[in-house]
Amino acid sequence: GAAGRVVEEGQHQQQQQSDEAVVRGKALGVVRALLRMGAPLEATMDEQYTALLVGAACGAADACKLLLQAGANKDARSSSASTPLIRAALEGHPAVVTLLLEAGADRSIKNNYGGTALDMARNMGHSACVALLQ
Repeated sequence: GAAGRVVEEGQHQQQQQSDEAVVRGKALGVVRALLRMGAPLEATMDEQYTALLVGAACGAADACKLLLQAGANKDARSSSASTPLIRAALEGHPAVVTLLLEAGADRSIKNNYGGTALDMARNMGHSACVALLQ
């Protein structure tokens, strides 16, 4: 019944949050190892995503902080012209939005769809990110 679906959805959400926490923890270790090996900060993967763009999209605040301290481009653009700030806002990661704003990320940049970080946060209903970006 409906109660069972609510419980099931709650369990799914808890598992997803747990999985995301593991990914964020592993991301920090991976970033540390890559920086130690001298990996280029602006190397890109699919869709021109840098490590900072990936970290921002995943909400890996500690990894993002380390990358910013190492000199990563805070306004790097993906193939759709999304920046780390746009991705963090889109995915609802206020800790990463805060880090990027403190690092001087440009909040006025628009992606290829004409949206800023504030637009993305607003469209997705991420009120904590909206408050930071206004």
